[in-house]
Amino acid sequence: MHTPMNKAIRFGRATMLAIGLGVVLALVLGLSTVALAAVPGDPFRLGRVNIISNAMTALKGTAPDGGAMLQLQRDAGKGPVLDVKNTNPASNSRGVNIEVAPGQVPITITPGAGKASNLNADQLDGKDQTDFLSASRIYRVGNTVAKPGSGDGGEVTITGFPSPQEGLACDEGDVAIGGGGSSSGIEDDLNRVVPASSNSYQITFQDNDPASSFRGFVLCSDSAPPFK
Repeated sequence: MHTPMNKAIRFGRATMLAIGLGVVLALVLGLSTVALAAVPGDPFRLGRVNIISNAMTALKGTAPDGGAMLQLQRDAGKGPVLDVKNTNPASNSRGVNIEVAPGQVPITITPGAGKASNLNADQLDGKDQTDFLSASRIYRVGNTVAKPGSGDGGEVTITGFPSPQEGLACDEGDVAIGGGGSSSGIEDDLNRVVPASSNSYQITFQDNDPASSFRGFVLCSDSAPPFK
């Protein structure tokens, strides 16, 4: 027959076993939960996503002269070595901040490297793109091919569109602001000077002199952005 004392001892042992199992489960689950969301002071673990909120991770110190405090190197595979994403839509959100001492170079690239894709720069050596426009801003383009006349009273047209080889077209992106022409025949007339496109003009003559040849020109405004 079991005494009340024996029953109390067995009950106490069962309770301690249950508590011990609960502690083990709490430790296992607790560590697993911490692995999903780090807290300040946790080590930075490679090969996994380190999630932390409302805290900054900084690397401060010194490095040998000419050496980097942090170096990333990729020897195989495709893709960037460093991927920076900022999905915050706030107006002051940025991808990368670079701060250096006055007069120091903020960034360098490998000599002979390719162009930076989608790079948008406001200034070059402290100058805006308008500082690199031509000094005169206005230039003249004349055709090099003279069209002969037949003296039949018909029209002779010189244009830069869609035939740029006739020379009456400004550089791509510039604006045609005027045009004109001349004829070698004294009986010929200049009938029309009209725009053919945003950067070209069309010059039309009345051909009344059989020995005529015709030339045209267009005045252009250098208004295209130099940084394309």
